[in-house]
Amino acid sequence: MSNGQGSLFFQFGSQFLENHVGKAILGNPLVALTELVANAWDAGATDVRIQWPQADGDTQLMVCDNGSGMLRNEFEDRWRTLSYSRLEAQGEMAEFPPSVSLSRKVFGKNGVGRHSPFCFSDVYEVESKKNGKRFCAVIKKAIEHPFEIEVVTESKANDTGTTIRVDDAQGVRMSVEEVKSELGMRFLVDPNFEVYVNGEKVVFKDLPSDKVAKTRYNCSDGCFSIISIDLSETDRNTQRHGVAWHVDGRMVGECDWNIGGFSLDGRRKEAKRFTFIVEADLLKPDVRKDWTGFAQSERFEQVANMVEKHVREYIANATKKERDAAFGEIKSENASAFNTLTKTAQKRWVEFVKRVQVECPGISEKDLSRLAGILANLEETSSKYSLLKRLSDLGSKDLDRLNDILSSWTVETATLVLDEIRTRCMLIEELKKKVDDSTTKEVQELQPLFERALWVFGPEFESIEYTSNQTMAKVVKQLFSKDSVSGEGGRNRPDFAIVPNGSAGFYTISEYLDYEEGGGESAVSKLIVVELKRPGIKIGDEEKDQCRKYVRELQRLGYVKGDTQVRCFILGSEVDPFAGGVMEDGPVKYYPLAYMTILDRASSRLFRLERKIKSAPFMSDNVMKDLEEAPEVARQIELHNG
Repeated sequence: MSNGQGSLFFQFGSQFLENHVGKAILGNPLVALTELVANAWDAGATDVRIQWPQADGDTQLMVCDNGSGMLRNEFEDRWRTLSYSRLEAQGEMAEFPPSVSLSRKVFGKNGVGRHSPFCFSDVYEVESKKNGKRFCAVIKKAIEHPFEIEVVTESKANDTGTTIRVDDAQGVRMSVEEVKSELGMRFLVDPNFEVYVNGEKVVFKDLPSDKVAKTRYNCSDGCFSIISIDLSETDRNTQRHGVAWHVDGRMVGECDWNIGGFSLDGRRKEAKRFTFIVEADLLKPDVRKDWTGFAQSERFEQVANMVEKHVREYIANATKKERDAAFGEIKSENASAFNTLTKTAQKRWVEFVKRVQVECPGISEKDLSRLAGILANLEETSSKYSLLKRLSDLGSKDLDRLNDILSSWTVETATLVLDEIRTRCMLIEELKKKVDDSTTKEVQELQPLFERALWVFGPEFESIEYTSNQTMAKVVKQLFSKDSVSGEGGRNRPDFAIVPNGSAGFYTISEYLDYEEGGGESAVSKLIVVELKRPGIKIGDEEKDQCRKYVRELQRLGYVKGDTQVRCFILGSEVDPFAGGVMEDGPVKYYPLAYMTILDRASSRLFRLERKIKSAPFMSDNVMKDLEEAPEVARQIELHNG
């Protein structure tokens, strides 16, 4: 801001640090201490020594690690930057000292854990060693700023690591035993990370018996154990929870929630509450060379399946009360639909919802409530659960695609569009079969199909206003009365006119008078003539003249005015090259075309979808039956919008 009075700087209120860091870190000693140990993990430490106040007058708290440490400029950059992004600045993998060859993912993300010593005092000290250099700094809460940093000393060092020291620790409410127990339940997942409290190493025997259970299993290649840890209450995040695999006292891969077909969403309470440690030395032959995971083998698959079953059952038993409470909420939310079901349907509904709770722990209560509502609605449908069967047959990618479709389309609009595409694809396929068969009867088989496919002639013929004109068909029948008497009863249909070697259909749009003139129907505005020659017939000058003959008859009788737009399509198996091309006669145009030419154009207009969806169920041998039952989608759209 430049107004002659200098720049203005931000000011920080007394609650800024608490709001920025969070009450959990600054107000809960366990959370604060856990953050300090997690920082040692992120720094590549393998050994963490904690000095915890325990006697009257003992107020010094220290957390000392043998990690990679920090240089002074690194410390200043990280501590002075509010909202420091650990992942952006340092990556997701821990930095180890040069003498250590391990790999691990970090816990930290947003850099607020470094402020956790303020939970115990307004002043704390940081000492860090790296690359032969050592520095010591004092961090204090300030008035005008969240905190201030004073670098006290700098000197040489022979090792690496960081020490956080609080000389006047307040609010230390946990005993040494409680500290060992709580840290053990969070950090014993990796045997390469050892934690000591007041000189005593944290081991499994320090964990409370009511929160830890060890189960032994036998399989075909030996035995293994699973240590199940239940914090009862949830942590802030999932980084220290999941399933950890130990082989010969070393962790394989990362501790996470992916086991075979089982996984937990990190946002779920269960994902922040439970930890499972699998001690399986029998899997040593299956460990990858870099210890990032296991190679696939029958032995590993057998153990993994047993672990997955154990995890499912353990979480299900431990969370039964929570599930029962959640089920009550879900039932209450769907009460109106549930109460309309029969007793048998209600029983199925209850069994299904409770089963999903157990087998799909990753599903949120809100989504499960929605699923339960869908289930209740399915009970009232005629198809019942066939939809669920189809969904169960879909892979994860197909389910994602279906979700994308439903996020952009309603079922009604998708049905209208897909039904129209379906009908058009079936028409093209069926017409291709018919026009290539010399036994096809143009009246009984071809004309009904083309009547439903005027769109194949071009976009200007998409209108649903085109209707079959029986009067014109009758005129043409009389014109060719000698040719129409053939003894075939099917030829006496009123919709089409029987002409030599084929038939003709007439489709018109009427013209109406203005309101002042009475508003009634006055004449034909547009006329489409579709003349179909029997398969095998070649279109020449005679066929074109024949079509022109009955258009002139309609003009003579007054059915077609001088300005009426008329489009005549004469279709046959092939077109004589000397008779090809469009012929114009005023507002009348004649198009001699081969069947396959017009159908190929129609296929192009549909982006040749009928080829891409040949495997779709509706593209079957029962196309004619499906076509007869297919809805008139265009008319449905008009009625829907009208």
